[in-house]
Amino acid sequence: MEPLPEPPRPAELDPETKTWSAGRPLFRVHDASPANRFNPGHGRGRFHPLRNPRGESIPTLYAADEIDGALSETVFRGVRDPGGRIHRADLEPLRLSRLALRRTCASST
Repeated sequence: MEPLPEPPRPAELDPETKTWSAGRPLFRVHDASPANRFNPGHGRGRFHPLRNPRGESIPTLYAADEIDGALSETVFRGVRDPGGRIHRADLEPLRLSRLALRRTCASST
């Protein structure tokens, strides 16, 4: 088995990004905490822990540009089978919020 190649240096990376204009709506499904509260980045998950070069956790916030995307990333993420079910009790503590960006920003896709 061949060893894995060294990863590219950060300066060599060219990630695909998407620009989000100021005022653009974003949708978020979340618990009773404020809609604009970032996850502090503790614990284990798909996007955390994400760390900066100093090793500090980078807070994240799950949001989507369409309601379907926000639901897919939260409510439907755990449904594995085409006929899977979601129970009302799992939905009752959740909120759907519409956020708007205060400034133009970019994110990776």
